[in-house]
Amino acid sequence: MRFIPVLTAILALTSSSLAAKIEGVYTGTLGKSNVVFKLEKPGGTDLSGMYYYRKFSRDIQLNGTLSGSSLTLEERGLYGAQSKAKLSLKLEGNGFSGTWIDSKSGKTLPVKLQAVTGPVLNAIRLPSTPLLRRWKLEEPYEYLRFDAPLKVSKLEKVSGKNVQWWLEPKSNVAFFRLAGQSKSTQSKSTQSKFAQSKSAQAKAVNDALTDEQYGMASSALQCPNDGPNGFSYTSRIAWYSQRILSVTGAAYYDCGGAHPDGYNANLTLDLATAKVLKLEDLYRFVAIPQGLNLQTQEPFELFSQFTLARATVLQKLISQEVKSFSDGLNVDCADVYQSEEVFQFITWYVSPDGLVVQPSFPHVAAACENDFLLPYAKLKPYLAPNSPLK
Repeated sequence: MRFIPVLTAILALTSSSLAAKIEGVYTGTLGKSNVVFKLEKPGGTDLSGMYYYRKFSRDIQLNGTLSGSSLTLEERGLYGAQSKAKLSLKLEGNGFSGTWIDSKSGKTLPVKLQAVTGPVLNAIRLPSTPLLRRWKLEEPYEYLRFDAPLKVSKLEKVSGKNVQWWLEPKSNVAFFRLAGQSKSTQSKSTQSKFAQSKSAQAKAVNDALTDEQYGMASSALQCPNDGPNGFSYTSRIAWYSQRILSVTGAAYYDCGGAHPDGYNANLTLDLATAKVLKLEDLYRFVAIPQGLNLQTQEPFELFSQFTLARATVLQKLISQEVKSFSDGLNVDCADVYQSEEVFQFITWYVSPDGLVVQPSFPHVAAACENDFLLPYAKLKPYLAPNSPLK
C-alpha cells in the first residue's frame, strides 16, 4: 500500500505531461477539407477546443474528454445541447488521427492532424504589422484564418484625399487604407513630396488600419457558424484632417447568449505619429491620478474612480448643449441620463464640428443610447498639454 501514493504521483505527472503535449494548434484534413484545430485542457480529463474549415475560417466549438492518449470530442450547436458530430482521435507523434462521425446520418470521415509548423505559417502572406506579427508568434490559430487575400473595394475621396477600401472575404469586414491625394488637387511639388512619402510613418498609419480590419475580422469569424445572424460591422470616416483620422464603427453580433447585442468600434489616429489616441491624449477633463496606467486601465479601482470623476464633467458639459436628454428618445431616458455612470465608460470619436461622446448602457436600456456633440470651442479649456487638436 505504501507504493500507491508514488504510483498516483507518477500517473498524475504522466497525465499532466500528456495534456501539455496535447494542447496546441494543429493543421490537417477532415475528409478532403483542410482544417485548423485548437485544443485546450482546462483541468482533469476534460478537454475543450475549436476548429474551422480553412475555406470559411468560422469557429466550430468542441468539448470532450481525454483518456490516455485518446480524445473524444463533440461538436454542439450554438443554442442546443444535442451533439452534431463526434470526433474520436488518437495521439500519433506530433499530431492525431481518427474519425469524424455525423450524429444524424452516421457519415464518417477520416481526420489527420499535425502540430502547426513554421513552413505552414510562412506560407500565409500577410502584411508585417504589430498585430499580425504577434498572431504569427503567439496565436497561430488566428493567423491561419486569413489565407485568402483581401479584395479591392471602392475608392473614396474624403476631404480631398483618397482612401482605398478593402474587403476581407471570409468575414465580409471592409476597411480602408490611406492612398495618395488626387493629382487634380495637387501641385507638381506636392505630388513629388507624396511620391517620396512611403516612409515608416506613413506605413505605420496604414499598419494600424490593417490591424483594425484583421482584428474586427477575427471577432466576426469567432462567432459560431450556426448563429442565426452572426456578426456584422459597418464603419465610416468621421474626420480626415492633416493631423487626425477618426473612424466611427458599429458592430452587431448574435453569437449565443440571452440576446443579440452590439458595440461601438471607433478608432482615432494621430497621423503625425501613427499613435492610436485615447481621449486623454486630446482632453483632460480631470487630472490623471498618479499610479494609474491608462493603457492597461490598472489598477482598475483607480481607473473606475477616474472615469467617474470625468463623467461628472462630461455630463455637465453635455447637459448645457442639449435641451433635454429625452429629445427624440423615450421620455424615460431623461431620468436615465441623470446618472453620471452612463458617461463613465464612454466611446467617442472626433468630427469636423467637435468631440462626439457615446454613453454606455446595459442592454435593457439600449433604446436610450444617443450620440452627443461637444463643439471644439466649448472644449478648448480642457485641451491636453500636447493635444494634436491644438
